[in-house]
Amino acid sequence: MVIKEDLVKKIDILRDELKWWMNVLLIVMTSLVGGAFSISQNSLVINFMLIILIFLLLVILFYSSVKINKLQKELKRLLRQLKKEK
Repeated sequence: MVIKEDLVKKIDILRDELKWWMNVLLIVMTSLVGGAFSISQNSLVINFMLIILIFLLLVILFYSSVKINKLQKELKRLLRQLKKEK
């Protein structure tokens, strides 16, 4: 019974972390699309700082995608383990 409760707590923590990383991914994608739209409308001047910012956003996008994938695999593993405990 104690193992089952621990699994449920771990699953809740993983879900919260997964939700947080999905929000990060949404924010980064939104900012990249907004930046691309601004550049296409000639309202944003391309300079060195903008290129660094875009590169940083792409790194965050890649890292958050990898992190989400890892968290989903861990969540599936814990759910299978919880199912076996029942």
